[in-house]
Amino acid sequence: MQEGVGEPSLMCINCHEPMIKIKPFQRYGGLDRYGLVPPAPRGFDPNLSIVVCKSCSGFWLEQHDLLRLPQELEKYDPKNLGFDPLIFNPPMIEGVKENQSEPKLTYLFMGISILMMLLAKPFPALTWKLALHGNDVFNKFGLLLITSIFVHADWLHLIGNMVFLSIAGRALEHRLSPSRYALLFLGSGIASGLAQSFAEPSGLIVGASGAISGLIGFFPFEMPKAKIAFRFGLGPDLLMGLDEDKISLPAPLVVFAWTVVQYLSGTLFRQDHIAYWGHFGGAIAGIVFYFYFLGQDENP
Repeated sequence: MQEGVGEPSLMCINCHEPMIKIKPFQRYGGLDRYGLVPPAPRGFDPNLSIVVCKSCSGFWLEQHDLLRLPQELEKYDPKNLGFDPLIFNPPMIEGVKENQSEPKLTYLFMGISILMMLLAKPFPALTWKLALHGNDVFNKFGLLLITSIFVHADWLHLIGNMVFLSIAGRALEHRLSPSRYALLFLGSGIASGLAQSFAEPSGLIVGASGAISGLIGFFPFEMPKAKIAFRFGLGPDLLMGLDEDKISLPAPLVVFAWTVVQYLSGTLFRQDHIAYWGHFGGAIAGIVFYFYFLGQDENP
């Protein structure tokens, strides 16, 4: 909605706020398969415009656009887009009170990870030196168990981890003291590295996914009534604010199923370069930390 092409004189009939004209299909197309903006489906008219409200879900279509809209939407076929729509729709946490404070430690962990990736370009050996080598876990006094959390294989690996760190971190950080949150994140990362090293002694381990798995394992115990929503489709930006197909499931059920999948995947697919045992170990560590913190709270 920030990409308006003109300020019409219309006022929203729902909230009586000014509306803005957008061309929702205009900015799509032309990027390669690694671009963050998806290509447009064939046949979409980039000049089709719609007037939307910036304050609520109200929108306005001119008659000629209204007649064309069903034809445009009929052309939508995810199979022809050349990318996975779920990449642009990460899971959302529902039923959790919105946090007003900034998740400073989460941002710090994300900042360190991004900085390490930026430094890896002029210093290509940096990632190798900071990675955890499964057959030498306690090299450099075990510091590699921590440094390996903040280095990643490539930008796609980093972006994927940072998305999920942002989701889980924003939900959890304000519910814990800074020391407990840091212990949960780093401790789960260390447990993840140990688990993956034990499972694959010859492997090279990098990435924050194990530490994030600890947040995921901790989450449903801390907020058992929360739900996790999985969204399908290309999102409201492309579909002009229309509701997406969405499935909301209880967080404990989702995390339990995810943990079981990591265990089974670690057993069945040990050679596909994904640290399933690290994910499983991190999640178990997150559960252990929950009961450890609970036990501390119950002590006089």
